[in-house]
Amino acid sequence: MPPFLTQLSRILQNSITLANSQSIASIQEKSFRDYVTNVDFTVDKFLTQELQKLTPNIKVLSEERVIEGAEETFWIIDPIDGTHNLLSGIPIVGISAALFEGHVLRASAVADIHRAHVFSAQKEAGAFLNGHRLRVPNEPSSLVAVSTGAMDCLIESKEAYKALRSIGKLRNLGSQALHICYVASGVFSTAISLEAKFWDDAAASLIAEEAGASYQSFSGITRRLILDSKLSTNCLRSICAHPSTLKASQQISMRLSWAEEELNGE
Repeated sequence: MPPFLTQLSRILQNSITLANSQSIASIQEKSFRDYVTNVDFTVDKFLTQELQKLTPNIKVLSEERVIEGAEETFWIIDPIDGTHNLLSGIPIVGISAALFEGHVLRASAVADIHRAHVFSAQKEAGAFLNGHRLRVPNEPSSLVAVSTGAMDCLIESKEAYKALRSIGKLRNLGSQALHICYVASGVFSTAISLEAKFWDDAAASLIAEEAGASYQSFSGITRRLILDSKLSTNCLRSICAHPSTLKASQQISMRLSWAEEELNGE
């Protein structure tokens, strides 16, 4: 594993220890059923400090702090991905960090805190799980990860539902970053989301791509557009898929987009 990823993975591993040592003392509702806790802020502060030690003078942006636009080189972190799971005692929670140089995603890591696993990747250097090389399996899983927003739209589109079920059984684990990482490791064949934001997908998308999966936004919002236009809070409408399920996933994503427009009265 590249030395830089070894250092980054160590930071994420230490963030697991920190997160697991915390008790929930405060809860704030940012929007409808979207929460932030003292654990989010504690991990956010820790990651910011440690990443600045690793890469001095590089700005660290976060879901939990106002994003005013990126500099040429920056980190984007999500200190707790799956806060609702954390509150409910469901052991599926992620922590992520991604390093951008201009429009290029250079390196990233995602921690699966309850399994003490760290996924990591470096551009053109491969993906890794706990330091071991990670590749998508030859045969896809029969499980498909579906976000809550996508599930809402499946109710409106029987065709999309039938097509998705032809790929596999549906699951929603409540952590978008881990959904994508689990495509990379072969747990899922596909992960579809309508509501994921930039910080949800950034780190995991590189891991998936370097492991041999495909990742794309079907909203037309590219990484370049996100960064140039400061569209960090826009929904990506993303898919991550095993090569053998990519074409079917793309077709399903379009059907879900149409269903979403009908649901929103557009």
